[in-house]
Amino acid sequence: MCLLRRGVVLTGPDARTGIARLTLTNARQTNPLSLGLLRHATQLVRDQIAPETSGARVLVVESEPGRWFSSGHDLRDVFRREGKSRVEARSEPELRELFGACTELMLTLRNLRQPTVAVVDGHAASAGLQLVASCDIVLASTSSQFSAPGSQRGRFCHTPGLNHSRLNVCAAAPHTNSGLSPQVWHWRSG
Repeated sequence: MCLLRRGVVLTGPDARTGIARLTLTNARQTNPLSLGLLRHATQLVRDQIAPETSGARVLVVESEPGRWFSSGHDLRDVFRREGKSRVEARSEPELRELFGACTELMLTLRNLRQPTVAVVDGHAASAGLQLVASCDIVLASTSSQFSAPGSQRGRFCHTPGLNHSRLNVCAAAPHTNSGLSPQVWHWRSG
């Protein structure tokens, strides 16, 4: 089975290994997590992976090759452009809808009966880092980076902080924007 929608694809589970893969497929635009992608990914996982009859033994969360695992929320869902130079935040109901969909996907991953494995080869930032931290196991290449850049501007996104705290290797994430490598984060946390 291969279910595709712009930005995310679900393949598997493989009949022999039971491995299913949820792959972010918009590397050209840094794999942003749009409202539509969050909703679609949640539905895919609930419908195709969660049922006991799915045959899935593990869910791998990954991105197609590129510099970014995910840059986080699609900023077009967070801000609206008014004219050529004016940008303003979306309304509170719109933001609640976006962050609610994000929380729903992260909790769906956390509550799966199958283990979830994030395979990171690139930069995971903001909600992209939250996606990684929602998985049970994280495998990261030596060139991977993790950051919560909103904190640099005093606008730390609070929703990822819940999952960030789950990862030893990511213990510094809620407090930094330095784009630390996995080795440095592990050293700082341990």
